[in-house]
Amino acid sequence: MRSAARLRSSSACWTTWSATSGRRPTSRSSRLAAAGWRPTDVAERRRGYERGDRLGELLREILAEELGRIDDDRLALVAVTGVEVDRDLAFADVYFSTVDLDAAAEAAAAETLRRHRRRLQSAVGRQARLRRVPNLRFHADEGMHAGARVEEILRSLRRESGGESGPPQRPEAAP
Repeated sequence: MRSAARLRSSSACWTTWSATSGRRPTSRSSRLAAAGWRPTDVAERRRGYERGDRLGELLREILAEELGRIDDDRLALVAVTGVEVDRDLAFADVYFSTVDLDAAAEAAAAETLRRHRRRLQSAVGRQARLRRVPNLRFHADEGMHAGARVEEILRSLRRESGGESGPPQRPEAAP
């Protein structure tokens, strides 16, 4: 009796015969898999971003916290602005900015971060609980330079227009 029940339950997932397409899967998950659908597709769309983005944000938080613990004056004015992790977790590109946007300060900060790389990787491995801890590569965030350049252009435009500050005013519509 027990073997008959086992046969009945296992046969529910077997394939059935169709006159037009031959054999096709009968279970819903098998049909969806045959159509190329993955269970993670819906979950990824629902979340709005992929695992790499979430992992990058987690690493950014861990690294920012660990930088605060390092007793090095050269890292006092360094902020981690973003982390990009590749798909196989081999590398993580860490983007940072300094309060001084000059190249010498950024080069010194990059060198200091490279010296503390092992400690930072250790903190990532300990707190993120990853099977494989990515190698950290440090880069100055060019977005900060672009933002400073836009602000400089806006200031020069305000000076040229007579020192107006604030957003431009809309002309009043005539009744």
